[in-house]
Amino acid sequence: MLGGVGVLILAAFGIGYLALASNYAPSASVSRFLDLVVKGQSKAAVATLQPAPDGNRSLVADDVYAAAKHRIMTYRILSTVIRGSQAIVQVELTTDAGSWKQPFELVTGRKVLLFDVWTVDGTSFPTVELDDGRPAGVTVTANGVPLSSNGEDSAVFLALPGDYRFAIESDTTLVTADSHDALVSRFDTSKKVALQVQLTADGVASARTAVDDFLQACIAQPVLAPTGNCGYSVMDTPGATLSNINWSIKQRPIVSFDPWKDGGWTVKTDTAGSLEMDADFRTSREYGQAVAVFDSYDIQGYVALDGKGGFVFTSTYEGDAANQPNA
Repeated sequence: MLGGVGVLILAAFGIGYLALASNYAPSASVSRFLDLVVKGQSKAAVATLQPAPDGNRSLVADDVYAAAKHRIMTYRILSTVIRGSQAIVQVELTTDAGSWKQPFELVTGRKVLLFDVWTVDGTSFPTVELDDGRPAGVTVTANGVPLSSNGEDSAVFLALPGDYRFAIESDTTLVTADSHDALVSRFDTSKKVALQVQLTADGVASARTAVDDFLQACIAQPVLAPTGNCGYSVMDTPGATLSNINWSIKQRPIVSFDPWKDGGWTVKTDTAGSLEMDADFRTSREYGQAVAVFDSYDIQGYVALDGKGGFVFTSTYEGDAANQPNA
C-alpha cells in the first residue's frame, strides 16, 4: 500500500513540475505578451518586455492602439529554440490583412526555484519616427488621439503592428497638413512619417498681406537706405545732395511659402518685383531728377503666426543692400 502511495506522490510531483516548467517556458512568456496585445491591452503588454524598448510610448497607449487598423487578431506558437541564456520562439501571427511568421527573441538572467525566468526582448521592437515640426496651436493626433509635443521637430514612437493615422488639429484655419498612415506590418518593421504643416488658401492670403505690409513700411521711408532689412538701398553720390526722396512699387513681387520649418514658413519669390526711387538731385553745378530702378527685387525671409489671427514677416536680409539698382 505504501508503495502505491509513493508512486502517486511521485506522479503528482511530476505533473506539478511539468506544469511549472510549462509556465516558465519561453513560449509561455511570448503567449502572455501576445494575449495582452490581442485583448488590446497594449500598455500592459509593453510593460512585460525586458529589456524595455526605447521610444515614446504614446502609440501603445490603449486608446491609440484600440483605434489602429490591422491589429493582431490571433497567434499560434510554432517552435522554440534555446541557446544558453537566449531563446527564439517562432510564432504565426494573423491580422485581417493576412498571416506571417515572426521570431521573438527572449533572454533570461534569473531563476525562480529551478526554472529560468524568460522575458521577451523589447530592444528591437518597431518604431515610428514622426517628423512633426509645427507652430504653437497645432496638435498632432494619432488615430484621433492628441499626442504631446516633446518640443523637437521629430519624435520616435514605440509601436505594435497596426496601421496608425497621423493628422493635425489646429486652432486656426490658416494652416493645414495632409494626414499620413504608418502601417507597421511586423515586429521587425519601422516606419517614418513626415507631417508638413502648410498654409491654407486663407493662410497664403494672410501671409502675403504680412509681406506686403513689410514692403510698404520699407518704401514709406524717404531715405536712400531704408531700415528694417529691406534688402535695397542707393549709395550716396559724392558732391551731390538728394532730397524729396520717394520710393514706389512698380510691380509687387509674387511669393509663395514652403512648409513650416524652424519657426516659420520660408518665403519664396516666384516672380521678382520692381521698385523705383526718384529724388531731386543737386550739385554745385547742376540740378535735376535722380532715378534708381530695382527691377529684380526679391523677398527673403519667413512668416510666422502672430497670435492675433494673422502673420508677421521677418526679413532675413543681412543689411539693406542685397538688391542693387539697374539705373
